[in-house]
Amino acid sequence: MQWKPIASHVVAGIMSVVFLGEGLAKMIGTPGLAEHFEHWGLPLWFMGVVGVFEVVAAILIAIPKTRFFGAVMICALMVGATGTHERHEEALSALLTVAIGLIAGGFAWFSWPPALVADAAVPGQH
Repeated sequence: MQWKPIASHVVAGIMSVVFLGEGLAKMIGTPGLAEHFEHWGLPLWFMGVVGVFEVVAAILIAIPKTRFFGAVMICALMVGATGTHERHEEALSALLTVAIGLIAGGFAWFSWPPALVADAAVPGQH
């Protein structure tokens, strides 16, 4: 039994569930999240956009052939989240988003090459 595929599925499952939940909460506009976005000076429509990206990232991570792309999306989202928290002196939240970004970055690293690219790069297969 190899540990890497099992660990990959477990991490992917956890990340998918977390980002699906967070994304859906932002898309429906839960009051607590709306207060945060207002506090940060961000328009409420932007909360829905972030939610859509989080849901898309969650779906991409759940599919083995697209995991790399979902992990990269999460990294990008976490860069933005870290900047927002840092700008508002929310050190603990910034640290958490850095940690999530590093986990997603490591996951992307171990998911390289993406299966879609690897499948297309094999000569002679159609």
